[in-house]
Amino acid sequence: MRLLLAAFALAVALGGTAQAQQASVPNFLSADEVRAAIAKAEHEIKPGQPTLSTPLIAANGYTARLEYRQSVGPAAIHEGDGELFYVLSGSGTFVVGGALLKGEPRPGGNLSGTGIAGGESRHIGPGDFFVVPAGVPHFFSAIDGKLVLISLHLPAATPAKP
Repeated sequence: MRLLLAAFALAVALGGTAQAQQASVPNFLSADEVRAAIAKAEHEIKPGQPTLSTPLIAANGYTARLEYRQSVGPAAIHEGDGELFYVLSGSGTFVVGGALLKGEPRPGGNLSGTGIAGGESRHIGPGDFFVVPAGVPHFFSAIDGKLVLISLHLPAATPAKP
């Protein structure tokens, strides 16, 4: 958890788009508050709903989100930002790379698809920490019961102006 908070602090320190912080999303959470958010997500997720995602913490245009996954959802590509994940509990299989299947545009320059052809599969579990660069297909292809993660979207680097 400390590693994730350090990564979040680094991302905030590096800057980002200047957006007003949402008043309802704090910029600090204790471990007890994170556990309470997980319990709330577990209570609120509906049968058949693959994922419940809720904002946890926000600063300087970055938002860390709690992702509570109980089944496989769509594959994705985020064109404008990378995504950093930290697994809190549970396990599953994560696929990165390859080609998005039946991709459809979504808001924010994202694509959503039914899966990925090819790519690299990796079994993930508590404490695993990984980054998906902007524009790279990714997919949780199997969820072993449930999977609880924190995700942070990172704006794609823009080339420095000469």
